Amino acid sequence: MKLIKYISVASILLSATACNYLDIIPKGDSIIETVEDYNGLIETFYPKYDVSNFLYLPEEAIHYKMDEVLSYKYQIPSASFLWDESFDRSKIIEIDYLYNDVYKRIAQFNILLDGIDEAKGSDALRIKAKAQARLLRAFSYFHLVNVYAKAYDPATAASDRGIVLRKEFNMEDIPGQSTVQEVYDFIQQDIEASINDLPVKRENVYRPGKAMGYALKAKVHLYKGELQAALDAALKVMDYDVALWDLETYADAKLQNPWVNIDMDMPECIFHAHGTSELSPDMTHVIKDVVDLFDEKDLRKELFLLTARAHPSVEPGSLCFGTYNKVKWNSAGIRLSEVYLIIAECYARMGNVSETVSWLNALREYRFRAGEMVPVEAKDAAEARQLVINERRMELILTSNTFFDAKRYTVIPEYRRTLTKTIRDVEYKLEPNSHLYILPFSIEAMESNPNLIQNSK
Repeated sequence: MKLIKYISVASILLSATACNYLDIIPKGDSIIETVEDYNGLIETFYPKYDVSNFLYLPEEAIHYKMDEVLSYKYQIPSASFLWDESFDRSKIIEIDYLYNDVYKRIAQFNILLDGIDEAKGSDALRIKAKAQARLLRAFSYFHLVNVYAKAYDPATAASDRGIVLRKEFNMEDIPGQSTVQEVYDFIQQDIEASINDLPVKRENVYRPGKAMGYALKAKVHLYKGELQAALDAALKVMDYDVALWDLETYADAKLQNPWVNIDMDMPECIFHAHGTSELSPDMTHVIKDVVDLFDEKDLRKELFLLTARAHPSVEPGSLCFGTYNKVKWNSAGIRLSEVYLIIAECYARMGNVSETVSWLNALREYRFRAGEMVPVEAKDAAEARQLVINERRMELILTSNTFFDAKRYTVIPEYRRTLTKTIRDVEYKLEPNSHLYILPFSIEAMESNPNLIQNSK
């Protein structure tokens, strides 16, 4: 049976295991039959993207109890932070909430796309709903492929194993994996099919408009190394209703009221998706190397990095990222600042130093009080590229971008390197071809889909 129409719009119970894809169990007598009903499948308030299984792998986060890290009290964080290639994560991760949650959302988009053309209702809403569902499906697959597969490498993408692609809602189908190339091709097809029909102005932070369409298009091109296409798409974002977050205004508001809350519905937020929970990444420690990147007057450091919690084994120099739930951190979504950084990276990798620093400084102006920002400078393309890397580590701190960046840098010749760090006189290394950059499929996913082949361990 391809499509079940007797579904409660308000309460759909989805189980997104890799085998049966999802079981839809009706609760109540509602029937999805109108365009408005299908449109209701798009929006997921507080879409969750669990980061717990890869949070500690990039050179960014650290648990504040180092003794527990070294003793493997929490096995996945320890193996990730210590870059332990001998540790088999695939035998530990029984259920993967990120994997399940994202496939649930893809199922909802597929139900809409399979059935909305036959539904009664507004044609204008039908067109918009299909565009938004396609774009969010593309966003979902982009997130999945960058967690569970190798970074896109044009030389090997056609043969690298990727993830399961579900292009329609079919509970009887148990597909195998598509290649990384096939996944990216499908993502780009969805983006191109949707972008013209997206609304000019987004309705809220969970429903995409044209700015989100072009931002995602730019990001996908960037990850494929298609720099001119990425630059062109990123610049198009500026044509829409977007603006950077003025941290000086936020800092002044906090001086008046320390408990001031920041609405997620700010112009900078192009699409919002939180991490493991609404509080994520509250009370996560940031390593000293990242802390040291910030200027002392940088408001990002002043407002978001707090004195580390006292503990005998806390890493010296680390600070705690703590917003006390006053800022809903956009851990997995897209902000305008990321688009600025995509533009800067494209210019840097294309050798245009002046445009690189111009876009970086334009962003940094909003991260300092008036007159306190010292402009960054670069004498050559290599320095410009490093400035972009540093700014991404500061601006996109504790988001999925940190993990994705670490992975994609392994296939960019000028960025590719072996990571090293020393903890209590022991040196640890992470080679660019390490399987640790790929999160393994869970035991549940492997057992439920006989066609699934493990990409990592």
